[in-house]
Formats: sequence, structure tokens, C-alpha cells
Amino acid sequence: MSEVTENPIDNPVEEKEVVKDSFLKHVGIAFFTALMGLISPALVLRRFQRDYDLPAAWANTYLAVTSVVFFVFLGLFAVRCIKYFDSVKKEFNHPIKRNFFP
Repeated sequence: MSEVTENPIDNPVEEKEVVKDSFLKHVGIAFFTALMGLISPALVLRRFQRDYDLPAAWANTYLAVTSVVFFVFLGLFAVRCIKYFDSVKKEFNHPIKRNFFP
């Protein structure tokens, strides 16, 4: 007598509901370190423009873009603080990540 096994094609695996984690939960304080990399050239451009009497358009434009990025990060982090306060608190108590808080 032969055993009849179920064909996996006939019985598809039930799809599990995937819980999507919010992007905001992962917006960490360390995102602001990227701003240090952006603001440095902005300051150098401003100084270069002033010392060599160049038009201020490039420096001001770059500084404006950097400012927009700062306020976007600030807004995202503020929403995260409101929505996921426990996650922010956990990040604040982390031995390494706490160094990024002012």
C-alpha cells in the first residue's frame, strides 16, 4: 500500500499578515550626524565667498538646502518623539546612541 502525500502545489501556504514597521520608528538621533557633514561645506563656502569676494549665490543656496534638510530631520524626529516616546527613551538610555543627544 502506498501512502498518498499532499502535493504542496495543491495546498498553498497561507499568507501570513506582515506587520509593517513604521519608518518613523527608525529615525534616530544619529540622523543629525549627517547634518554635520552637510553643514561643514556650507560654512566653508560662506567663508570662501567672503574672503575672495565671490557672489554669495552658491553659498546661500547650499546653506538653504542644508537648512531644509535640518528642519525635515527635526520634524521627523519630533513626530517620532510624540508617537514612539518609548523608542526614543530606549535610544536615550543606550550606552552609545546617547552620545548623539545634546
